[in-house]
Amino acid sequence: MPHHRTDIMFDTINSVFATRVIAYRYPNNYPGALRWSPYSPDLNPFHFFLWGQMKDLVYNKKPTDLISLKRSISNSFASIKRRTLELVTDNFVTRLSYCITSDGSHFENILY
Repeated sequence: MPHHRTDIMFDTINSVFATRVIAYRYPNNYPGALRWSPYSPDLNPFHFFLWGQMKDLVYNKKPTDLISLKRSISNSFASIKRRTLELVTDNFVTRLSYCITSDGSHFENILY
């Protein structure tokens, strides 16, 4: 079992965040957690923004070894402007409202 899926990890997450957890396959024995749809990358800022952005930033520097890869990842995260993250957050709220409006149906056609 992956480390991020162990009982110890879920106990820790629950003790820190309690009912503010949104997670895919979060165990049922933690009441109040919200279930996150596993196939909704259009809602998740990490999917619709961060991973693509990081991939572009990191691999544009063409790291050649593990040390330069780690350095490139750290520098790339640090280079993302606060305003960019604010816009991504605003867009996330907009996407959530579209999801509510569409009653959980597909809404990608509304965004573009």
